[in-house]
Amino acid sequence: MSRFVRLCLMAFAVILLASAAGSEPLIRIGGGLDLGYPQEEFRDNVDNTGVGGGLFIAIGSTDAPLAIGGSVDFMQYGSEERESPWSTTIPDVFVDVRTTNDLVAAQLFVRLQPPQGFLQPYVEGLIGLNYLSTTTSVADQVDQSEEIASSKNLSDVAFSYGAGAGVAFRVWKPSDDPDPEGEDEIGDLVEDVAEEDDIEVESVRIFLDVRYMRGGEADYLKEGSITIDDGSVHYDVLHSRTDMVIFRIGVSLGIM
Repeated sequence: MSRFVRLCLMAFAVILLASAAGSEPLIRIGGGLDLGYPQEEFRDNVDNTGVGGGLFIAIGSTDAPLAIGGSVDFMQYGSEERESPWSTTIPDVFVDVRTTNDLVAAQLFVRLQPPQGFLQPYVEGLIGLNYLSTTTSVADQVDQSEEIASSKNLSDVAFSYGAGAGVAFRVWKPSDDPDPEGEDEIGDLVEDVAEEDDIEVESVRIFLDVRYMRGGEADYLKEGSITIDDGSVHYDVLHSRTDMVIFRIGVSLGIM
């Protein structure tokens, strides 16, 4: 923990020095799709792949090789759905009962990455929390977007830390050519966003990366952990570390 804090302070100092030397601050925001693969004890209990998405923000400089930031990734690693009568006194009206098993990974990171160039490989150190929860909800069968009621069956939080590596490919940057071949549609979209929000866009990039996260111990449920017997609910609560490998692909926007 103290080592990570020192890395964050060092990265922040490098960014400040770069800014003081005349370089431009650079904020990169992005998001994309996630695939999460349980590891070790977690994999012994959960054999499903987590599927979801996430967002991140990184703060750096156009000349500094270090950036600091944070990310939030949401993944669903299990779900079950069944049809059930509304009640014993109204057995001819049915509702959909759905149970989802979710994991939210919130991370702070320090990233080492070339500040410029078409291809930007990077490595990063991470520290944060894993939030695991299982929720059961009841929905109308006619209007399935209408949730009638829901309950949190179980939730827990675990400390996590790890490392990641990836690469970002530039797909657009500002150009003196008003209509560079192959970039007109992307350029028009970026310029519209920039003008509307009064920002200067440095580049648009596609990124691919992988993170190995060592998750602490937590209580959680999985598919099949909730059973109903003669009107009584039984929970098969699991307990283990929550290690995961997370693959991510997405798009990021550099703002100066």
